[in-house]
Amino acid sequence: MAGEDAPFFATFSALVSKSMVVALTGPGGTKRYRLLETLRHYGLERLTESGREADARQRHAAHYAAFAEAADDQLHGSDPTGWSSQVVRELPNLRAALDWSFSNGDLELGVRLAGALRWWFFGRMGQLEEARVWLESAVERRAELPTPLLLKALTALMTVAMSQGDYRRTSDIGEEAVALAEQLDDRAELAVALMARGCASVYEGNAARAVECLERSLAHCQARGDRWGKAWVLTFWGIQSRRVGDDVTAREQLEDALAIFRDLRDAHNQVIPLMQLALVAQQSGDLGEAASLCQEAIVLARRLGDRQLAHGATCISGRVELTRGRLDEAERLLIASLRSFPGAQHQLTVALAVEGLACIAHAANRDREATELWGFADEVRSASSTPLTSSRREERDEQLRQARARIGSEAVDRGLAAGSMLSFQQVLVLVETD
Repeated sequence: MAGEDAPFFATFSALVSKSMVVALTGPGGTKRYRLLETLRHYGLERLTESGREADARQRHAAHYAAFAEAADDQLHGSDPTGWSSQVVRELPNLRAALDWSFSNGDLELGVRLAGALRWWFFGRMGQLEEARVWLESAVERRAELPTPLLLKALTALMTVAMSQGDYRRTSDIGEEAVALAEQLDDRAELAVALMARGCASVYEGNAARAVECLERSLAHCQARGDRWGKAWVLTFWGIQSRRVGDDVTAREQLEDALAIFRDLRDAHNQVIPLMQLALVAQQSGDLGEAASLCQEAIVLARRLGDRQLAHGATCISGRVELTRGRLDEAERLLIASLRSFPGAQHQLTVALAVEGLACIAHAANRDREATELWGFADEVRSASSTPLTSSRREERDEQLRQARARIGSEAVDRGLAAGSMLSFQQVLVLVETD
């Protein structure tokens, strides 16, 4: 506190002692300081009046862009433990910096921020739709971006689209991102691009491309000592193994991913491996274990306050209860999943929930409702490029065959067509009415 900083610290200490600035103790005894709200508003008014607000906000955004980039580097480093909690504590500042950068036309600063925060928009920041708009606009303005920042915009857009379950868009830009990363010899961005492209290929049903991309991404993560990235690659690879019926390999891959996230003390990213392990248990016929894993995932998502993860875990739980024959409980959970996160649903989760409700309607001989729900789910899957697995396709086709026998082919075709035109809100009304 010597030299030119001494007057600042003396004034600051006086403000703390007078309770005009509140000292907050964080993890590990770290200190943070917060102005009283009335003083904060007063200070902002004076800053605006002085004509220096834009400069202050630009410096604030630049500071948090540098912080976010350091956090992203550490997240993919050999020891990312602790950085997640630091980013969580700074989310209000990071949101403010993002909003200012994009709304005030600082495209490069906005892309730096959005690129570094690409993994945080899912659930924790709650700005998936805004991030999608920002990044789509940035990619459209590619001529204004240096090539490394264009690559960052592409990989960030891939991860946001992937987080929304829009695998068609993820694939559309995935090949360009992979090629550009290879051209720049940017191994870090190449690992991310291959990971997201591989995930999209999993759900598109392109097994060969999925394995190729995930295998290459895993090699880059291991070469860089990126355990966090490795855990995500193993998660997506585990999903691929499950979808082709290799339950043994799927369980090994997902348990390895879960173990890494637990070792890194990353509670947030434990939820998806837990959900996928529940689906493996369901597929293997161990419905008790599947239900237990679903409950663990739901409790963790709710404890974290992550509505999007809770949305997904509740859906998976509903599908497990459907397999167990507990139709009333399955219907309650599936409807709760659809209602849990309006406006930011994961498209595949929506399709899974609606398909489950179609199965319940079919079992109750409500064939017209069931066909409309299948029609809606088919449209969601088509738009997001997420075809049904072969076993679920057989289930759908058999239910529609039985419906044709009961109400006639014309009625089924009309129901499918009508369902494809329904909005999400109309589907909610339909399932909550019966």
